[in-house]
Amino acid sequence: MEEQEKSSKPRNSFGKKSSEAGLPGNLVKEVMKHRDAAQMAATEAMQEAAAADSLLQCLSKAPFEDM
Repeated sequence: MEEQEKSSKPRNSFGKKSSEAGLPGNLVKEVMKHRDAAQMAATEAMQEAAAADSLLQCLSKAPFEDM
């Protein structure tokens, strides 16, 4: 049963369990929340950039008459 408990602990990016890396569990959770928020913001930014690029491509191909 002790082996099962050890394998269920969260691991950091170096593959060590958080307790082995000397980081308290609440710090790991907080860092992961910030990472997730940053990842979501980056994904949204990429989607917005792709939409803006598509719009600019469409506008550059549209025939415009002189006003």
